[in-house]
Amino acid sequence: MATKKSKHPADAFNAEILANAVSYNVHLRISPTRKVTEAAATIAEALDIRDKVRAEYSKLAQRRDPMIYAVDAAGRSTLIPKDQLPATGEAADEAFDIEQASAEEPIAEAPASKPKKGKTAPKAPAAAGGDLPAIPDLSAPCHARYLAKMAEVLAMAKAGDIAGLKAFEIKTNFTTGRKIGAYRDAAIAALEGRAA
Repeated sequence: MATKKSKHPADAFNAEILANAVSYNVHLRISPTRKVTEAAATIAEALDIRDKVRAEYSKLAQRRDPMIYAVDAAGRSTLIPKDQLPATGEAADEAFDIEQASAEEPIAEAPASKPKKGKTAPKAPAAAGGDLPAIPDLSAPCHARYLAKMAEVLAMAKAGDIAGLKAFEIKTNFTTGRKIGAYRDAAIAALEGRAA
């Protein structure tokens, strides 16, 4: 008898935010020091903003398309994959159908641990058999401004983008940065283990 494969914590994390989104953010990094970030109340509005940003920065958009993040009531955000976005904003709110996280498959909580002193990055929970590590707990308000960065790392880890993860930079001289950096490093190790 075939057993139902449980949803990976990262997938459940993303699906829960997408299913309970209350707003959206359109993001395009123009340069290392400049970026465009605009909020939208609906997915249709976000798609319209994305199209306007594409037009305004057409040369850049040919290489780097604006990203749309879903944001839930708790302030958590996750990148919406392109294949789950409608082509245009017309009737997008009715057509926008993203799989909800199953109540039988709750998001796995990372075990609580005391932060280490100094600037040494904490080790993420070990991943067995090439599985991605557990998602760090960034539910505290102090982490809110960095949730988009965590979402980027999760999206790259889910996609198996080792090069993108290695190129992703975040300062690790503060708690949130250390947690995200530790997850990135553990995800790289897990993905490289799969490829070995």
